[in-house]
Parts: sequence; C-alpha cells; structure tokens
Amino acid sequence: MSFWNSNFKNHILEPLYFDQNRCEFRLPENAVWSADLTLANLGCIAAADNRQFPATSGFWELIKNIYLYSDNIELAHLRNVSKYMGFKNMIQSNDDEYSLHSVDVGNKYGFTIQHYDKRMALENATVYNNLKSASNNLEPKANLRLRDALPFLTYMRFLDGRKLNRLRVVIEWKAASDVVLVGGGNITSITRPNLVCNEVINEDLIKQLPDKFQVVYTNIDDESFNISAIAGNSERQSINQRLRAFNKKYLARILLINDISDQTNGIINYNTQMLGNHSMAFGGERINFRLNGRKLLADRGVDSPDCKLAMCTDTWGAYVLPPSSQTQLIGAPGNAIDDRYNREVYNGLDNNAYFQASYGGVEVNDNVQELELEYERVSNSAAYDPANGNPQPGALNIDRCAFQMRVYGECARMLDYSNGELMIKG
Repeated sequence: MSFWNSNFKNHILEPLYFDQNRCEFRLPENAVWSADLTLANLGCIAAADNRQFPATSGFWELIKNIYLYSDNIELAHLRNVSKYMGFKNMIQSNDDEYSLHSVDVGNKYGFTIQHYDKRMALENATVYNNLKSASNNLEPKANLRLRDALPFLTYMRFLDGRKLNRLRVVIEWKAASDVVLVGGGNITSITRPNLVCNEVINEDLIKQLPDKFQVVYTNIDDESFNISAIAGNSERQSINQRLRAFNKKYLARILLINDISDQTNGIINYNTQMLGNHSMAFGGERINFRLNGRKLLADRGVDSPDCKLAMCTDTWGAYVLPPSSQTQLIGAPGNAIDDRYNREVYNGLDNNAYFQASYGGVEVNDNVQELELEYERVSNSAAYDPANGNPQPGALNIDRCAFQMRVYGECARMLDYSNGELMIKG
C-alpha cells in the first residue's frame, strides 16, 4: 500500500519474513528513503485477561534486538531493547508523549505541570489498556519510531538505496516467557506488524544527494553480567568487572541498569506503576569506573542515591521519576522498620511512589582501551515479615538478591561511502 505527495511516497510494507522469533522487512531497492522509519501496528495476544505492558517500556517490551543492514553490513543495532527504551521513554517531552493520547509511542509516560501522579500516568493513553486475550477482542497496537532505538536514523536524513543496497530491518522478538506483563503471565503470540517508510520522489532533491559521503554517528552497545546474592545482613559486596564491549571504541555516555528479572515473592509490591522493567535501587551503592588505568570519577565516585540521580540527570537529561524513588525502600508506609524514612519519603504521596527506580549515568567522552566498573552495595538487616506489613521478600530481599547489571554505552561509528564501496568503522 502507498500514498504520496509532491516530495514523498508513503509505503506500508509487509514483512518479508515473520514468525514468533523474528521479523524482517526489506525496503525496495534503487530508491531514496526518508530515515523516519516506523514499526506500525505492533500488537500481541495475552494468555490471561486484564494484562498490560509496563508503563516504561510499553510495546518495546516485545522486542529483544533490532538491526539495520545494508546487504550483510550492519549499519546499526540495539540489543536488549526493552530495558534501554524503558529509560529513554521517560525522557520524552509533552510533544512526544502526553499530547498524543494514543498508542503511537508505545508506553505510558510523559510530563504534565500539575501533581506528580499526573506526570507519571497518561490516563488517556490507550496503549495502557488491557491487551487482547480470549475474552477481550480489543487489541491495542503501537507505532514505534525506530530512530528512538537506532540513533543512526537521527544522523541520516535520507537512506540512499542506490548506494546502501538491500536495506533491511531485522527484529528479533523476546521469548514469550521473557515478556514482562502487569499482573504476570505470558503472551501467546505477536501479531504481524508493518514498516512505514517514505520514498523520496522529488527529483530535484534526489539530485542534491552526494555521490560519496562520510557520516559519524552513535550506536548503542551493551554488556551485562550477573552479580550474586548477599548471604547475610549488613554485608558489603564489592565487584570489579571489565567491560570488554567498549574496548577500542570512542565512548560518549554510559547508562547503568540494575535488572531484576524475577518478579515473585514480594518484589511486585515495589512496582505498582513500572512493574519491573526499570532499574532497582540497592542500599549503600557506590559506583566508579577505571578508564585506561585511571579513575574516571574523583574520590569515591557515585556514593549516594542523590548523587546517582544527579549524575544520571546531568548525563542523560531530566526524566520522569517519582520523588525519592531512587532511594532504597526498606518498608512500606506504616511499617515500624524506619518510621523516620517513611515519613520523609511518603508524606503526602500516594501509591505511585511504592517502588524503586534508580538509574546510573556517567559521561566518558574518550577512547576506551580498557574499562572497568567498580560497584559496591550493602544489605540491610530487615527481615521478611509480611504479617507485620514488611514487603521485603525473603530470599529475594531487595537489597541482597542476585541481579543482572546492564551497561549501555553510546559508541561512535563512521559510515564511509566512496568509489562504490561501503565501510563501517568503529
């Protein structure tokens, strides 16, 4: 299907290949395309009724990895999509999010200027309606801007298919058991999406495109590793981990996410809004890096929740976060574990704040030969006591449980096209 005006012809492409593991779109060859590619009509069916996606990741939750190719040359990628996009969605402005009142952005986050719970929840965003199930025939769908996940598409105004041969978008889906749903359970299937793309048909504009060009752009690389559980109370855990994914690359910014995948045994009590697809806070966290043999941050580095929040905001910009949710939660309101903490954090707030959402961000802006993360946390001494209102979940005690540290980094690449040859450096 296609529509057009004097400059662009709009194409709605069917996938060349689609199943429950992956999906591939191929743009028609020998044409010039606008870089604003959109994955459209993405939906799924849930196994149980009244299931929703996390407010942070939205429909990005379905996607494991995204790749953009020219022939077999990878132009850009984003792996482990949902965690990264769960953070990026919280940076969006009113124009990108709240004013749409639709499924277009695939999540439930945006800014308003009133009470903070309004800022957290988009009541009119139908993306947060229940997913299609056996007894619910309404199937909300999303249109996802690929440039949000692939910065390459923001650096390129046009994709010249006469030079970038066989342009392909390849999407790998998450396994059904890995998809996080509000209320738990699995999805049964992903419905076939479309790719919306705009072909440039203005000949004067096409003639202005260069015969050879170089473009320096950002690609998101990532690395993750497991951190083991802490056995006892009030114990300090120290981790030094080399991050080899960024070796021999120019690294701009880093995003750190504490990823707890198991949502059982009370962790759900901390996630009434985001429900799992965000970064959890731990007690006594300290973060620093060693870059090429020297400390990246002075003194102790990031050594408090407020410092971590400030560093992340300075690095990535302002993002939507309920007050004090970057701080380790050791008891629900009314719990005697720490009444002073509860009064300070929860005074005047509602249930939207009953979770943790602690992201880390650091600017590097240097060539990496060797990068090492130094990380510490401390377990608290609170016992799991649900009868007395303490939601700390025993073996999965929030600040002593095992978790996966996800590290995303903006790495520089260069596309070089000359003499009929395409090269990617970096």
